[in-house]
Amino acid sequence: YLSHFETKLERIKDREKYEKFDFVFYEKYFVDFKHWTGYEDKDRNVEISKAIDKLNKVGGEKAFIINILKPINYKPENYISTDKNILVIPYLFDPETKIINKKAFDLIFETVITDNH
Repeated sequence: YLSHFETKLERIKDREKYEKFDFVFYEKYFVDFKHWTGYEDKDRNVEISKAIDKLNKVGGEKAFIINILKPINYKPENYISTDKNILVIPYLFDPETKIINKKAFDLIFETVITDNH
């Protein structure tokens, strides 16, 4: 639940859009959840290119690519594409420390607030 935004993630009903992203909010922000176990699993540039292509196909404004759990033995950082349309959140929760990644939520919040003001 995105309480700061007074909205919820919505399942994508359009089959063509759903095959590209998992959820949408405000009809323009698309979310793709991942379960990467380490940086070596995915090449960031390849993933960014795929996300840009998918975002263009669905007509979205921004995409949040969000890895759910922090990979072990890896210090991931948030990433924003140069056009600021693709944001990669490396993890939401660290299972080792049991700590939520507040920086990730702050980045999402700041991005959406900045876009809408």
